[in-house]
Amino acid sequence: MKILKDYKLIINLLEKSKINNEKLSGWDNETNENSKIIQLYNLIKHNEEISYEELELSLYRKSLKVNHALNKLIFRFEEKLFNKLFLIDSNTPLFSERSKAYLTASKRTFVTKFLIDRGITLLALNLAEKTLHITTKYEFTDLSLLLTQVLIRQYSTTYLSPKKYIKYNELFEELNIILNHELLVENLSNKIRFMTNFVKRDKIGFTFNKDFQDKFENLLTYLKNNNPTLEMIVNGSTLIQNVYRIKKDYQSFKFWSDYFMQKIVSKNFISPGAIETISILRLQMSQIYKDINTIKEIELNYLDKRDCKIFCVTVKVKFLKNFV
Repeated sequence: MKILKDYKLIINLLEKSKINNEKLSGWDNETNENSKIIQLYNLIKHNEEISYEELELSLYRKSLKVNHALNKLIFRFEEKLFNKLFLIDSNTPLFSERSKAYLTASKRTFVTKFLIDRGITLLALNLAEKTLHITTKYEFTDLSLLLTQVLIRQYSTTYLSPKKYIKYNELFEELNIILNHELLVENLSNKIRFMTNFVKRDKIGFTFNKDFQDKFENLLTYLKNNNPTLEMIVNGSTLIQNVYRIKKDYQSFKFWSDYFMQKIVSKNFISPGAIETISILRLQMSQIYKDINTIKEIELNYLDKRDCKIFCVTVKVKFLKNFV
């Protein structure tokens, strides 16, 4: 089962975070089910490949005609595994600066809504405003919208404040526009990926319909006239690569990939993943069009420097010199 491989990836992540099955709350109770869950944990952990049938034989000493027992066990195991993810400490090398911030902000947003639902509103508002500083800095539009909704609701009713209501309502409307464009970029990017893979499978020609082309051009206008968020940039870089590869327009791709890189390095946080994504896309396109200079530049700045922190600093300095 492919899902067993996913369980193994989660277990490996937990082990790297110094959280193992012995530290699971409630797993150490002497019950038959918990004993089986720990066995299941160790079987998945210590076996590179293991089948559903092998799990049955290892756990129940026989192959079951009806899999209710194992299915129930896996369901309980999955619940405990997911709960354990919340115990991961983000202050480890496993997390980048932005990933760490997202994990922290996600937890705080959940706590904010939890407190509001239980009538602990003043503390919730204080937490929401502090967390909003994080979510806006790192461009977590989804979380920012949730937090502004909480603040607007409270400052328009319980803690009536015209000044704060107007402030957060204006921010909410701005975030709504940003989210719509993030979703548009993602939608177009997914659509072209799907169609590209579809035509490869069925060996038919690919064409852009008018609706796609209009949305794409409007999106480019928005991206050029505004400061795109990291979500727009990451999904947008894949989108422009696919579009301009199909259109055989390398110069437009170069313009937009440089533009996106400029926007990334001008942000108040380092994003190794985004820089790496664009660099790989540039390498792929430069190989197609035999752009030797770009290939050498990427090989020098990235392929010969596997440490992404070094790579990010190198790229940031280069682009700041070019665009500042």
